[in-house]
Amino acid sequence: MRKPVKLVIGFLALLVALIIIAFVLVNREAVQISFSPLPWETNPHPLWLVILVFFALGAILGGLFVWASAHKSRTISRQRKRRIKELEKELAASQDRIGALESKARKQLAAQRSVAMVEDQSAA
Repeated sequence: MRKPVKLVIGFLALLVALIIIAFVLVNREAVQISFSPLPWETNPHPLWLVILVFFALGAILGGLFVWASAHKSRTISRQRKRRIKELEKELAASQDRIGALESKARKQLAAQRSVAMVEDQSAA
C-alpha cells in the first residue's frame, strides 16, 4: 500500500522539478528590485531567482505564522497529556487497591465458610 503512495509523491516531485527547471530556463532576464519609497535598490538578478527567493520567503513566513497560531493548541495538548498521565497513575493505584480489597474479601469469605463448616460439623 505504501509503494503506490511513494510512487505518486515521487511523480509529483518530478513534475514540480520539471516545472521549476522550465521556469528557470524561460525567465533568465535580469531585473532590478526597488523598494519604491525606501532608498534601497539591488543589483540586477535573474527573474527566476527573484521569484523563487520571494516564494521561499513567503513559504517560510507562512510556516512561522501557522506555527505561532498553533501555540494555544500545543499548550492545551501538553496539558491534556499531563492530565492523562496523572489519571492513568490514579487508575493503576485504584486497580491495585481494588485487587487488594478483593483479595482481602476472598480471605474473609473463605474464613467465614470455614467457620460455617466447623459450626455445621459441631452441630451435627
